[in-house]
Amino acid sequence: MNRPFHTWLIFALCLVVLLTAMGWVTWTAVQLDRAQAQAQQRADFEEKVRLALWRMDSMLAPLIVQEVRGLISPIARFTRRNARITGCSTRSRKVKCLFLRRY
Repeated sequence: MNRPFHTWLIFALCLVVLLTAMGWVTWTAVQLDRAQAQAQQRADFEEKVRLALWRMDSMLAPLIVQEVRGLISPIARFTRRNARITGCSTRSRKVKCLFLRRY
């Protein structure tokens, strides 16, 4: 009479342990699936941002080249002319001459 009670008790304990383990595995799988979906969304967003920046860079590169070409010669002429006007050969104005030569 006592034996069937122990058998059912052991069976119930094993069932509880098994169901707990299965619940934990299911919960972990769902969490991993959510994390993978979020990572995929972030990767898609980063890819879209990368492509948008690449397109903007491609569209603006000719404009930047034109700006650089247009600004180099006036600056070079300005600094050469100022170097002659300020007399960069003197030692007292050496710092000012270096500044003018850079900019």
